[in-house]
Amino acid sequence: MNDPKKTLEDSRKSIDAITREMVRLIRKRDLVVRKVIEAKRQLGIPALNAVREKALIRKARDMAEKAGVDPLLMEKITRLIIDNSRKYEESSLKKAR
Repeated sequence: MNDPKKTLEDSRKSIDAITREMVRLIRKRDLVVRKVIEAKRQLGIPALNAVREKALIRKARDMAEKAGVDPLLMEKITRLIIDNSRKYEESSLKKAR
């Protein structure tokens, strides 16, 4: 017989572990963005690449749908991450001028 208290406790521990992994992955992405900034700085290109952003969002939606995850939720999360990265890129590229 399942103990609901134990199930809840174990589930919360799993959620906490997933959140830690999400933070680790966002940090890993941020480190890659720093490389992108340096490359853009050297190439003299702007932070915004609307075509690339739209493609990333479309790809995230498609992956979410295939995985049984709400595509709109994935789009919102992806947009938030992209917007944050672009603002950081813009700020970093301005400082380099």
